[in-house]
Amino acid sequence: MFFKGFSALAIATIGLASSASAATVEFTTPDWTNQDGVQSSIQYDVIIDDTTKAGSYHVDVSINAGSTATGDALLFALDSIFNEATDFVISGFSSNTGDAITGICYDQSGCGQGGGDFGSATPSKLGGPFDLIVRIGSQGGGAQSLNTNFSFDLDYVGPLASLPGLQGFTFTRAGMRVQTVLNDPINTSLKLFNDDPNFDDPNIVVDDVPLPAAGWMLIAALGGIGAMKRRKG
Repeated sequence: MFFKGFSALAIATIGLASSASAATVEFTTPDWTNQDGVQSSIQYDVIIDDTTKAGSYHVDVSINAGSTATGDALLFALDSIFNEATDFVISGFSSNTGDAITGICYDQSGCGQGGGDFGSATPSKLGGPFDLIVRIGSQGGGAQSLNTNFSFDLDYVGPLASLPGLQGFTFTRAGMRVQTVLNDPINTSLKLFNDDPNFDDPNIVVDDVPLPAAGWMLIAALGGIGAMKRRKG
């Protein structure tokens, strides 16, 4: 009886801990710098998780509410530890303007015309090729059609049996090419870079269940065991 009651408690505890777990890699404010190597007036929140869709990384990009400027996102780029970015295909793209993907480039510094080149950025270490570049729309929208938020899935189609685990440095760098920039004191177009990924995984927390909750669970389990013994007697 003790084993049965303890097993039920353990299963319930595991369920509570795992239901809220989701590993993410994030590129967030204030780590975005512009082509001059200084903090950008536009800051984005890029969140990549591995739980939204089986066999995929879900990428969500949104302009940070505290940004002092805004603009039309034309290119989104990622570097990763994967040997082949072509091990992924993109699905489920959506944006706040309804713009669609108009190009996908691998291991390049740009992806089409319209000032989409990252290679000329300074300092030079911020430029150069990205593993993956996603082009959104065309030349950049007008002031009434700024693409500021979008999301998509990176579906894994590589040689491994399953999606590689999302680790702290699975994605190492993100880039944005933004045109029709509004409220920036100098630039009307920007090349943005973020080399500071943040990793979050609740599964690695030592104590997933807060101590008070765990204590009440233990008391409830012991009370149940006592009740079972009384009934048996």
